Amino acid sequence: PAGLPILPTLEVAARYVGGADERTAGGDWFDVLPRWGRVVLVVGDVVGGGVAACLAMGRLRAVLADRLVTGASVAGAVTGLDRRAAREPDSFGATVCLVDLDPLSGRFDYVTAGHPPPHVRGRVEADDRALPPSGAGPLGAGGPVTTGHGEIGDGEALLLCTNAGRAAGGHAAAGRV
Repeated sequence: PAGLPILPTLEVAARYVGGADERTAGGDWFDVLPRWGRVVLVVGDVVGGGVAACLAMGRLRAVLADRLVTGASVAGAVTGLDRRAAREPDSFGATVCLVDLDPLSGRFDYVTAGHPPPHVRGRVEADDRALPPSGAGPLGAGGPVTTGHGEIGDGEALLLCTNAGRAAGGHAAAGRV
């Protein structure tokens, strides 16, 4: 996105390291979408690289944002993306993680579709916790989409990432203040 929203009860940060040229550009993306007193955090990755992956990412990102803005739950939005990816060869196998967070309570629902799950960074390292995947496979596979649940406390951070351990990728984080 061109920028991140400023939210009164939540600190949001993101980092994206793009490819050096068109051949290494990929389909990684992130979004932070405020809605009805909540915020949806998204990180996704389209298989492959280059222009085709970038275009597929743009289509998936637009479909997802539309579904979320019109009121779909995170599971409903991913179900719609899954159907879309099944019809588009460039989108098949893409992965995504969505978190629908209530910044006031710290409670959230999340869905992983073939993507690493969110991670909660505690106030001290001993309080860090990895959340389990919610169980859906990569987009286009047509499996059931289930929702996981979690909570972050004051001073904790919720981390989402893609391409862990690689030089390029998208990263988004939200922390309660």
